[in-house]
Amino acid sequence: MYKIKTEASFAAAHSLPNHPGKCKNLHGHRWRVIVEVEVDNYDPNTGMVIDFSNLKRIIRERTERLDHQHLNDLLKATITNPTAENLAKFLHEDMVKDIDGILTGDIGFLLTVTVEESPGCEVAYSDGNWRVSGATDYA
Repeated sequence: MYKIKTEASFAAAHSLPNHPGKCKNLHGHRWRVIVEVEVDNYDPNTGMVIDFSNLKRIIRERTERLDHQHLNDLLKATITNPTAENLAKFLHEDMVKDIDGILTGDIGFLLTVTVEESPGCEVAYSDGNWRVSGATDYA
């Protein structure tokens, strides 16, 4: 079993409309997104699980779209309450197909996305589904 991990960060604001305290007001964070891909094998031709540059590209494509945005406005079509939990699930669902696309061969993988909104305050999301690269229909 191998675990490949990389991360990126972005600055963005949000408000939590259902929060009973001050977090219902507009406020910002320096968010950190950690993507971990657990695999059961690696590509014997390359000797690698994933090329880090490809994994970094996938995560940066997402975090660059979120950088210096108001998450409530940007994501309102998909997330009505942009908590760290909902953001982790959203990013997971948005990335899983692209991560499948950078794996070669019949490699089983499990994706976990962790979102940290401030140091020591993070949430990790995985749907718990092991996938075989190239064998899942994401339609």
